[in-house]
Amino acid sequence: VYRFAAGYAEPLGASRSFDIGLLNTHMRKNYKLYDANYILDPHVVEQLDQCVAYSPTQLCRDSNRYSVIKSSSIDLTRHTLAPLIFGNTRLKVVEAAPLTSSLVYYFALYLDDPRTTHPMLHLGLTSGMLVSRALELGLDASFIACRWDTVDHSRVNKVLHQNYTIPRKVNLSIKMAVCIGRGIPQQDRAKVQTMKLLSGQTVQYKNSINQHGPRPVHYLAC
Repeated sequence: VYRFAAGYAEPLGASRSFDIGLLNTHMRKNYKLYDANYILDPHVVEQLDQCVAYSPTQLCRDSNRYSVIKSSSIDLTRHTLAPLIFGNTRLKVVEAAPLTSSLVYYFALYLDDPRTTHPMLHLGLTSGMLVSRALELGLDASFIACRWDTVDHSRVNKVLHQNYTIPRKVNLSIKMAVCIGRGIPQQDRAKVQTMKLLSGQTVQYKNSINQHGPRPVHYLAC
């Protein structure tokens, strides 16, 4: 059982600070669960923010129709917002990474945007650069895009408008989250576990990734 209280999470151990001298040289793993006590150095967070701010953008008429929203702490806002969006309807479990990672960047498009080609391109470029930079800084990072089959966008935007400086007339659809921190290794036969959130809600999660299904075909021969 995973329980949260204000500024504290258990049963994971004591807080650990980040050593900027360490480099992450292993292949990236898409962690589903993070050490909620792991502390990121503010200078590292600043470098990650700069990666988002200065990522390449093809300026055009619709190049401003995507947004990145940062959650820099595990707080009531995150524990209210993330469970509204990220989860597996078939398995009836939430995505635990956005609930436990030190840092979350939400990637959003305009709600009901009829032309998503360029915004989705920019979302992919920016999120890819962000994860690459996180690995260079010795951190673990995950792309989390498994969403409930039905997302109540009115509830999502209510939380966004109440807690971020997003104009009231702008309604967003969060498509993905990049979670950054110190990942907890997956379990081969992970059981469903429970997590008590700061919102008072109790949710279920699994620390495992689906390994079944068709793989994309790549053509890499010279």
